[in-house]
Amino acid sequence: MASPTTTPSSSLIFLVLLANAAPLAVAMLHPVDFLSLQAIRKSLRDTPGSNFFASWDFTSDPCGFPGVLCDSSSSSRVVSLSLGDPRASAPGLTGRLDPALGNLSSLAELAVVPGRIFGRIPQSLYRLRNLRFLAVGHNFLSGGIPADLGLLRNLRTLDLSYNRLTGPVPRAVGSLPSLSNLVLCHNQLSGPVPPFLSRTLTRIDLTHNELSGPVPPTYLPPSLQYLSLSWNRLSGPVDRLLNRLGRLNHLDLSMNQFTGPIPGRVFSYPITTLQLQRNAFSGLVRPARWVVIPTVDLSYNRLSGEIPPEFSTVRSLYLNSNRFTGQVPGSFVDRLLGSSIRVLYLQHNFLTGIEINPAAEIPATSSLCLQYNCMVPPVQSPCPSTAGTQKSRPTWQCRSVVGVAIVVRCRAERSRHPSPASDWTTLYSDSNPASPAKTLAKDAAFSGRPSSLAMKRAWRFSVPAHAELSCLRRSLRDPAAPRSQLFARARGFPREICGATAPSSAGMREIMGLFIDKFSRAENGAVLGEGVRARVLELRDELVQLGGRDEIVRALDEKADPLLLSVDGLAFVELLKQLDAWPHQALEVLIRSTRSLSFPLTPHCLCIAVLVSLRCGINGKAHRSICSFTNREVNFCVMRSPFLFSSRWKIGLFFWKRKLQERGIPMTSEEYVKGITVAGRIKDVDLALELFVEATGKRLKATSTYNALMGAYMYNGLAGKCQKLFQKLKGDADCSPSIVTYNILISVFGRLMLVDHMEAAFREVECLNLAPNVVTYNNLIAGYLTAWMWDDMERTFQTMKASPVKPNTSTYLLMLRGYAHSGNLEKMEETYELVKDHVNENDVALIRAMICAYCRSSIMDRVMKIEMLLGLIPENGYRPWLNVLLIKVYAQEDWLDKMENSINEAFEQKTSVNAAGVMRAIVGSYFRCNALDKLVSFVKRAECAGWRICRSLYHCKMLMYGSQQRLAEMESVLEEMESFNFDRTKKTFVIMYHAYISSVIIINNCLHEAIQLIILNEELPLFIHVLG
Repeated sequence: MASPTTTPSSSLIFLVLLANAAPLAVAMLHPVDFLSLQAIRKSLRDTPGSNFFASWDFTSDPCGFPGVLCDSSSSSRVVSLSLGDPRASAPGLTGRLDPALGNLSSLAELAVVPGRIFGRIPQSLYRLRNLRFLAVGHNFLSGGIPADLGLLRNLRTLDLSYNRLTGPVPRAVGSLPSLSNLVLCHNQLSGPVPPFLSRTLTRIDLTHNELSGPVPPTYLPPSLQYLSLSWNRLSGPVDRLLNRLGRLNHLDLSMNQFTGPIPGRVFSYPITTLQLQRNAFSGLVRPARWVVIPTVDLSYNRLSGEIPPEFSTVRSLYLNSNRFTGQVPGSFVDRLLGSSIRVLYLQHNFLTGIEINPAAEIPATSSLCLQYNCMVPPVQSPCPSTAGTQKSRPTWQCRSVVGVAIVVRCRAERSRHPSPASDWTTLYSDSNPASPAKTLAKDAAFSGRPSSLAMKRAWRFSVPAHAELSCLRRSLRDPAAPRSQLFARARGFPREICGATAPSSAGMREIMGLFIDKFSRAENGAVLGEGVRARVLELRDELVQLGGRDEIVRALDEKADPLLLSVDGLAFVELLKQLDAWPHQALEVLIRSTRSLSFPLTPHCLCIAVLVSLRCGINGKAHRSICSFTNREVNFCVMRSPFLFSSRWKIGLFFWKRKLQERGIPMTSEEYVKGITVAGRIKDVDLALELFVEATGKRLKATSTYNALMGAYMYNGLAGKCQKLFQKLKGDADCSPSIVTYNILISVFGRLMLVDHMEAAFREVECLNLAPNVVTYNNLIAGYLTAWMWDDMERTFQTMKASPVKPNTSTYLLMLRGYAHSGNLEKMEETYELVKDHVNENDVALIRAMICAYCRSSIMDRVMKIEMLLGLIPENGYRPWLNVLLIKVYAQEDWLDKMENSINEAFEQKTSVNAAGVMRAIVGSYFRCNALDKLVSFVKRAECAGWRICRSLYHCKMLMYGSQQRLAEMESVLEEMESFNFDRTKKTFVIMYHAYISSVIIINNCLHEAIQLIILNEELPLFIHVLG
């Protein structure tokens, strides 16, 4: 229920009447605070399921409102404001934070519960000079952190976590003198970590941001007890920094780019969990003493040397994916077999042994993983899926451990010393005359430079090490050779290619047809003679009949060379075309031709070669074959274009079209628009901007090119750049914004929940007399839907229906999603009837929203409607969210068999349920169906599977045991509770008391036991109350 609308004038009249009335027993709220609370109320509203503002009736004293606390002075002021229901299950509020918050001058605490509040943090908060606590986490706030917050000199806690804040962390925030807790995690903050000057600062949480750069040792105070910087892009060494932070009890630097050694002192800090995984830490690990930290994770780094025995006192130790060598210390084995070590992950290192009896059994409570080391694991135990299936490393990798180190060192030495032979002889000399190092040094001295072949033969280098050495040799030969920017952009392409799947032949023919005309115009009209064509067909028939690869290669060696060299390579193209249905034979032709042909491949030939390679899955042979006959730009095109998505096909072929300009076939403005659009789709914004600048330089700039670049920014969530480009377009004398321009702008703001910006853009459309189209209204509706502003969404929809622009299918699908999220079942079902023919297996998110709406409802036939929607979801994959929803619905409806089927499926798929509401629903269903044995079985399985175990599970078991007079089993539940650290509560004792009272043996000893139990646990008042 919304509060009555009260105008400022009526509010002042009300306050004047109160002032002239009889003296009151309580103080009257200050008029400024009264009007400020009114403004705050108007800018916020309850989300569906919340009734926080239901009692905010301004005809009464606001100091009695929920969340409002006033002082006791004569002119009462608001000192604490908590907006929203603080209960964990409450849905929260939506809307914007009004600048009137800055008028509550006595405010000391401001908290906003998790919800869907959007917009920026009000700049006016700097006026709250008494503010000590500010928490507005778990919402959708955007923009930057106001630097004026640095004026709040009394601020002790600042929590802006789980929002969409961008920009740097202001240095002014770091200079707050009284700051104790800073929580800015899960945002999009960028830039460096500022220096923090507060000497009372104990907690910093900057997890899940985009911060970068080093963290100097003096930037963090020694008073810190909690430091979490994980999931950023921070870099540089931290050994000096960590040596200063001796009071830490929590340290998480994981998922960064930190380098250098890990100081041994950090392992003696009073930390409960040390997380340094997934960085670039290197060197030896040397703890100062036995490590007593329960959990240590140093995985995915570059640590080397032997594993220190001081780590054997750690309960959960993760050292996997490093470069540790040598034997595993025996102390680890003793503690592992004694169940003192719970987790010992040593996979993906270069360890050579572990002294453990192969017949030894690893305790069920412990986990050991030794896969992919330089040994065969003597015992088999379950490993995580990331460990892979290979038990040991290949022998050549174990021999190349030293070689990899040599290559790295040789690169550093090479840059410092001018004499090749002497340096390499010094680096690889060995005291053993027959060692491979002596032979290697001899080869180097003979040739005047290091011999990579000799090194690979002597040391058996791994492929990456040999590649590094080859790069070194090339740089020595031609140090001035420029590095292509195209290759710099193509970094990481081999990994993408190897996991790709080949497109269908229909898709290849379609792409080929798009460019065949331009290729034919560029090839001087060469014609393939009938005699040559007949020889091509003859060779095709012979290749098709041959089965083995050796036979195909032999036939090509005998007949291919003189044929394929004819008519400037057109015979080669014709043969590949004829082998379209036999891709493996075509691939052999491609490989053979690249080894022997001397003619330059035309774009037509090149396109056919790329298509054939793609048909064969883009393996290593195809890469080498294509790369051998392409120049750098076309090589970039081949590598970057079609391996993952159809968009990459298009951008690759776009580069070919741009190359054709050299042959007199110019690009058009429309082609640049398509290139910019596709570059945005593959998230290459720099490329999109490059194409825009290129089109501008050729005077092909138009409103459509502006729109294409704005669309690229929109697709990548760059609202600021999109706005700047829009302002540039408005100032361009040759172009002007169109309705498409404003559609893009509205979509950008809607996606980022910048509703005020979105509405301003739409008002500008009306002022310019531009005709809104269906996309305009759809983008507005989508923006309101994202912000959960259901009333505005419905108002826009009704406005659209009354305008000349009528809703289309996309409009109704958006409204269907909005009705589902808001729980408006009546309109949801009405809209679904209109578009149900357009809802299919591709709309899983929409179907999920509808299923969730039915799950939250209490209508009679909701299960039937849910199962009807389930028929629209493809059955080709397991969906954890759907299974958990079905468990809860079936439990609430007491459909025990279907509930257990869904529970069994969750156990089989290793789905972990952590929602307390789901667990309570399951317990309630077992209780109502009096299925005690099934409940006991479920609790055991849930404990083993890691589901959320709540006290109500055990209370339900006790209650059901007591109702069946199984008192011994009821008492055994107390031990189960203790094993999971659940304390006994009053409810526990009441359940036991009622069980004893209802038992037939109460006269003998059960009453005595009940009374003793109550008295020993100091619950005598409760006992007397129950008796009463």
